[in-house]
Amino acid sequence: MSLTPNTSTVQAVVPETQRWADAQFDWCRGFAESLVRIGLTHVVVSPGSRSTPMVLALEKTPGLQTTVVLDERSAAFMALGLSKNGTPAAFLCTSGTATAHAYAPMWEAIESRIPMIVLTADRPPRLRGKGASQTIDQVGMFGSASVASFDITQPLGFDKGFEAGREAHRVSVEKQGPVHVNMGFDKPFEPTSWTSRVHDFVDSSGLSIEPTIPINVLSLGAPSQGFQVHESKSFTSFAGVRPVLVLGPVQGFHEDELLSQALSTLASQIPTLCETGARQVISVSSSSVNPSTVNQSSVMYGCSAKPPRWSPSSILWCDRSPYSPALLAWMEWCQVQGIRLIQCSWNGEIREPFGFDAESIKGVSFATLTSWILGHEEEQEKTLPTSLHAWLESLDTDWYHQWEAENYTVTSALSQRLEAHALEADASGLPMDSEAIHHVLEAVPHDIPVMVGNSMIPRDVTAMQPASKHPWVIAQRGVAGIDGNLSTAMGLSLGLHNPLVCLVGDLTMLHDMTALLSARITSYPLVIVVINNGGGKIFDNLPIAQQDADVLKTYFTTPQSVSLEAFAHAFDAVEYVGIRERSELASLPATLSRLLTSTQGDANVGGVTVVDIQTDGTRYT
Repeated sequence: MSLTPNTSTVQAVVPETQRWADAQFDWCRGFAESLVRIGLTHVVVSPGSRSTPMVLALEKTPGLQTTVVLDERSAAFMALGLSKNGTPAAFLCTSGTATAHAYAPMWEAIESRIPMIVLTADRPPRLRGKGASQTIDQVGMFGSASVASFDITQPLGFDKGFEAGREAHRVSVEKQGPVHVNMGFDKPFEPTSWTSRVHDFVDSSGLSIEPTIPINVLSLGAPSQGFQVHESKSFTSFAGVRPVLVLGPVQGFHEDELLSQALSTLASQIPTLCETGARQVISVSSSSVNPSTVNQSSVMYGCSAKPPRWSPSSILWCDRSPYSPALLAWMEWCQVQGIRLIQCSWNGEIREPFGFDAESIKGVSFATLTSWILGHEEEQEKTLPTSLHAWLESLDTDWYHQWEAENYTVTSALSQRLEAHALEADASGLPMDSEAIHHVLEAVPHDIPVMVGNSMIPRDVTAMQPASKHPWVIAQRGVAGIDGNLSTAMGLSLGLHNPLVCLVGDLTMLHDMTALLSARITSYPLVIVVINNGGGKIFDNLPIAQQDADVLKTYFTTPQSVSLEAFAHAFDAVEYVGIRERSELASLPATLSRLLTSTQGDANVGGVTVVDIQTDGTRYT
């Protein structure tokens, strides 16, 4: 896709002149100002010469915050983390292979339905395909990893820059994914003046644009591919009186107060199975989405054991697919039993890997579901539709209490196992993975979010949640890779304006080691807790683990010989805390309380701490 430049501007200037540089800078100023007007206020920048015009524009645009990150992959993942908070962010880099580092975070964004803007500087068309240095084919280079791609061959003029910024943001939000804007900049890059729009100036006050921030399920306006707003009776009939609500990992923005309120109403009357990284459900009597108001009694964290094989009338499944073994097995069993499935997503699309029969599955958009429960924004006093109210009143209360009793049994059994292990285990020995994770979740204050890495960590967290119940856990399950997890956590902390704990395995830590280069620019404390068990223990569950231990170690678990203490001390603004015995886990509450203190006097204090917990690689079975 290409945005046509201002014809009069193109005719008035020629490449490689100062007039061209001025018009090019004007375009960048227009683009940057449109971002501020829309509400996009944070751009993560990786250094490079070709992106100079946009860098200067970002620097001189009031209301825009820039964060400079050396490694492009880390920078793009940081922009992704910022974008998860409800306000899209942007990433800017120079030309050539620097651009390719955005590919993985863009796939994570598109699979997680996260709007963001990726800006890549490029050679002008006259130098493309001619063997020019640091030049690759960047036009549409991300393919299906972007929801749209714009190639700006002649970025000239303030008004056209403003139009391009507005359009890129609009498409990103409407299509819920990353937009690629490729900009062909020609030399010279530096304008006559950094502060005045010398050429083709258009007063931005005359350019009409409506702010779209904050974004929520009702403001998105995505078309529903499933049940429509007027079909609430069909929905309740299809759902039946013995439904189960399954909350998978979040797809879309992590903080959506309206959707959380709607799901809380359902969770208060429907048995609810919750995966790690699912949306927060809050007390239905609360008007706030503050995690401290989470009503844990509404959620059945029954995923540490297989959910009972009682036949529900339907499953209301929200967000992404579950991934914990117990919940996956239960969903597969329900498919075999012919249970009905209602997939709740941002636009009601049906994407499920279990193979439910076509007549047994329906979709509903978050906007439709939320409007049924809360009413539209202009009708905030509206009560539940009669049909939905009647349906909730008609639900089988014995069904709910049956699941409540099961949840109590699971939680009690796990708590007893934890207490018994604490009494019997050697205090000087290495803790189990499960044990360490439980202590971490217990020690983190409830107003501090915990972002969990991928691989075995989120599965272990799910297994321990019946006893731990930390209310604010965030996961990155779009593509579920172990790359970029620390950088994403840094972006999340910046976007939330809050300290954060990132809980990862040792390989995930090493996979994103360049993130620690940004420790000195963090605005709030980030504590990286590493479950250091000597490699990828998730592969111990593979059949090969029982067949050839050497092959398993060489090709799958791949333990690394790295001292995390020496590694952490190599970076500025990185503190190290080591825990090597089970008895030292008791110090975690005081340690985390100290490390997560975000102010000294009136000033915010950032910095990163690596808490290295040596474990034995085992877990409760």
